[in-house]
Amino acid sequence: MTRYAWKITTDHLAEPGDKYSSVGVSGPSDAPDEYLAAIDAGKGLTFRMYDDDGELYVTGRAYAEGDDMSTEEFCAGPLDDYGMGGLGCTEIRWQGHPEMNVG
Repeated sequence: MTRYAWKITTDHLAEPGDKYSSVGVSGPSDAPDEYLAAIDAGKGLTFRMYDDDGELYVTGRAYAEGDDMSTEEFCAGPLDDYGMGGLGCTEIRWQGHPEMNVG
């Protein structure tokens, strides 16, 4: 089982009510339900994903317990799980934690 979860909270390219918005997309597919609930409760860290031109696509939150937040799997997880393939993003930046940025 995966030891982290993430969820998209803002799609910066979608119009309000856009049925193709990424808001609410979460992962990975085997993310623990209690971690997704923790994100919904405001826990975790904020990330932003960008394309190779530096355009901001989405903002989200990710959660893991303890030292799992510092692993490469956690830091790159949203980008690897969804950002690259689903959106074409090439970079993830972590608010307040530049040492965790990937891309």
